[in-house]
Amino acid sequence: MGDFNSVFGNTGFDTNSVEPSASYDAIPAGWYTAQIDSAEICKTKAGTGQYLKMKFTVLGGDFGNRVVFENINLSNPNATAVEIGMRALAGLGQACGLMAIGDTTDLLSKMCQIRVKIEAAKGEHEASNSVSAYKPVDGADTGKAGGASAAAQAKQTPIAEPKPLAAQDAQAAQQTTVVDAPKKMPWEK
Repeated sequence: MGDFNSVFGNTGFDTNSVEPSASYDAIPAGWYTAQIDSAEICKTKAGTGQYLKMKFTVLGGDFGNRVVFENINLSNPNATAVEIGMRALAGLGQACGLMAIGDTTDLLSKMCQIRVKIEAAKGEHEASNSVSAYKPVDGADTGKAGGASAAAQAKQTPIAEPKPLAAQDAQAAQQTTVVDAPKKMPWEK
């Protein structure tokens, strides 16, 4: 037996003094605006790779303040796992407006939209959420939802051959316009 009065005083534990634990049921699949609250690089259980471990907090809506966790493979003996991870990391960085990610702190407090999916229950574990795609809060396509990414578009856009210097000078001469001499400002006499 245990005496709560000895721990909490003569009145015992007041169950109205603390907000009860929230449900950790999976939230419905869909797009949510979220903020990255934590990001750290961890070693895999096998010790043969590393992954980015992140915690997102959903902002607003019916599921505001709910938390979604996501891991992204960074290094792994399985090349396919690394490729999937690099694509996810690129999508995350682009969605957060980052051209490069040098440290996990670069991700902290960044907002983006996350596409949440539901992972089926396995054994003793209940259904859970994971993130399958990222896009900027403004909804612009980062290439994760079917459109071409900026890098892919750049590869598809032909680059004009440089013109010889003489041709550039001739073109510049044709585009030159005569500008009137500057007029005096009202305060100048």
